[in-house]
Amino acid sequence: MVDLVTLMGMTVTVPDSAINVVSGPYPGEEGVKSYVRGGFGPGAIETNEDASHFVDRLQSTLARLTRPNGTPVWVKASAITILRFPFDTEMSPPNVRSVIIVGGFHQALQEDIATVRQILAQTAPALLTTPAARPPDDPSAATNEIFLSACVSTTAKKKAAVASKKRSKRIKQSARRRR
Repeated sequence: MVDLVTLMGMTVTVPDSAINVVSGPYPGEEGVKSYVRGGFGPGAIETNEDASHFVDRLQSTLARLTRPNGTPVWVKASAITILRFPFDTEMSPPNVRSVIIVGGFHQALQEDIATVRQILAQTAPALLTTPAARPPDDPSAATNEIFLSACVSTTAKKKAAVASKKRSKRIKQSARRRR
């Protein structure tokens, strides 16, 4: 269990295992601040504690990744439900190379998919049972392959695999028509 003091001065006690994402202030915010998200309700608990100091107090291990603005975000590997390539609309700023979804929280990252997989493998190697991400010059990389964590149902994984195969087939058919 870890105690958090909210911006309103209220002390909240949360199980370490319930914490999924910890991040610092957003661009333009003044002072020291952290946002703590997890399985304890919607939204985030806002604190005046430095995010890295808060993460150091936790008993659980979180993977350190990088937000587009260059600041760190710490994530519980087993809480990531999707790791994917960014959509065209998500590529601003231009250093967005991957996107993760943790519950209802969407986070763009500077690291590419292969690097995120390596970082996650250090904290939760059993979760990375899908094939490694394809290099960008591989035509099948355009299928926007997604990584589904162990906490996603088998049915969802099967549906995602079928959708991915259909996208690959459409891309190949389209490429043949252009020849």
